[in-house]
Amino acid sequence: MKKLAWLIGLAGMLGSAGYLFTYLVRWQWNRALFSGFALLAVIVVMGFAWVVQRLDRIEQSLDRAREPSGQSGMDAAFLADLQQTRPRRDHFAWLREQQEQMNVFITVLLGGGAVVSAVAWIVGRVAESTTTPSAEEGLAERMGPLAYPDGGLVPGEQPVPDDASSLLRGRPTGVGRR
Repeated sequence: MKKLAWLIGLAGMLGSAGYLFTYLVRWQWNRALFSGFALLAVIVVMGFAWVVQRLDRIEQSLDRAREPSGQSGMDAAFLADLQQTRPRRDHFAWLREQQEQMNVFITVLLGGGAVVSAVAWIVGRVAESTTTPSAEEGLAERMGPLAYPDGGLVPGEQPVPDDASSLLRGRPTGVGRR
């Protein structure tokens, strides 16, 4: 059954890789993207299956080593000494109050966020107050030489109206620059 699953995965990988190559040669980008994602998915699933298979083998070998058959090679007294000298782990020591620690990480983090937000608000207000309609008009005047010519770039081309939404309402508007 495992070999059949590996063969199906291999066939899926080869098929999607073949279609990926075919679609790339034919310049069919959307289909190539789909085939590439299918290939990636098959590779990820097969890699995950391989890792699970390896972990299962390791677990089986550890189970065989733990069997009390006397052939494990580990001395029972040595194992008992190891278990007794194992350091006690305190997983939640960081939650207890301690006098030598300040425990201000969250406070500093929230305070820093508030300061950054205040600075961003100030920058926004300064930018808003320094931009005036007269400054925008001056910028438009200075950028005037960079505008498209009145007749368009292609000779004989129909100019596009300034306001395309007015075409939907049925009212003609001015054409080109005013």
